[in-house]
Amino acid sequence: MVEILDRQYTVDSMTTSAGIVLAGGRSSRMGTPKASLEWHGSTLLRHVTGVVDRAVDGPVIVVRAPGQELPELDPKVVVFDDPEEGRGPMQGLAVGLAAAAEYAETAFVCSTDLPFMHALLSDPRLASVDPDLDSIVNVNEPDDYSEARARPAPEVVVERYGVLATRGGARGPRTIRAASIGAAAEQVGLAFDGHILAAINGDQIRSDGRLPLLAGDTVSFISADAGG
Repeated sequence: MVEILDRQYTVDSMTTSAGIVLAGGRSSRMGTPKASLEWHGSTLLRHVTGVVDRAVDGPVIVVRAPGQELPELDPKVVVFDDPEEGRGPMQGLAVGLAAAAEYAETAFVCSTDLPFMHALLSDPRLASVDPDLDSIVNVNEPDDYSEARARPAPEVVVERYGVLATRGGARGPRTIRAASIGAAAEQVGLAFDGHILAAINGDQIRSDGRLPLLAGDTVSFISADAGG
């Protein structure tokens, strides 16, 4: 078990993959820490770690500079410090890989400045939802960020089941634009307040309203209350 910044991650056996997000850059061209940039009601770092979390079955590890302040993260995320200031991304990569080796057979590594990342999708699906390869577009300067932030949120399909089927308008699937589960719920007249759960693309049930959505997702909302 590793305990970092009061967060804990425990595994009983090796997982297939871990995620590593490098957040220790100086952001000198941006002029402000990239990790804390606002992103559709969240922060860029929380968004990127959320995307990575959707793609791996092990821990998401953030590597930061010594003493670097980070925005609020999902409690599952573990944070490691670079041992020395100013040694660049290779040091961060080494720290992250050493940590990931404790839990997983492989690791996916990215930086914190990839707002449109579609992590670890199979090639056919990636081609269909990201034909222009926006996944590898990073933001380095204020103009890059402004242009990226001005883009519309991802287009997703929302479904409601059970007692939720008639809330917020007509029955049946709806196509909307939303960057997170919470935003999608709000657009169809639902309050994602603990009484509702969501499944993305038929995958495991999610309860974090700030979990990011990606273009092409289908979000299914169900009642969390017994008998709902």
